[in-house]
Amino acid sequence: MKALNASMKAGRALGVELIILLFCVGILQEVGKTKGPTFDSIGPDVIPQTLAILVILLLSVQIIFNVVELLSSGPEVKEAGLDKNKLKPFVFFIVVTGTFLLALRLWLAPLVILTPIFILVATLIFANNLKKRTIITGSAIGVAIGLVQYIIFTNFINVDLFVTF
Repeated sequence: MKALNASMKAGRALGVELIILLFCVGILQEVGKTKGPTFDSIGPDVIPQTLAILVILLLSVQIIFNVVELLSSGPEVKEAGLDKNKLKPFVFFIVVTGTFLLALRLWLAPLVILTPIFILVATLIFANNLKKRTIITGSAIGVAIGLVQYIIFTNFINVDLFVTF
């Protein structure tokens, strides 16, 4: 009975994922028909198309996992329960995200500096350890994302980011 319930749950999830996938394909097809102003450097359709492609890729991975789960002989069913050890990092992440957004709203520091700090802290929260490798990896990814974000905003989208204190 539990295996049947798990299969039904995976089937429902697969149905929802396919509906979202079709919606994103529709967005991808229709958004190219939009005409933007002549002074716009990238056009109005780049961001919706990029997001639709990203969602399609992520959904494709999830659909593959759900199909494999449906085709497997006996899916494992775990009892739903609240693990307090997993709840603490989640709550802490929400607090850190709120602090990050508040710091952005109050212009406490430039986005290019706040982003690497936020990504490092989020990496440390979810890695659940303070090993040297985790700190170096989180810092490197944070700096890379902060710089790429700055370059994209200033050079391609033509939005000057606040970079001084």
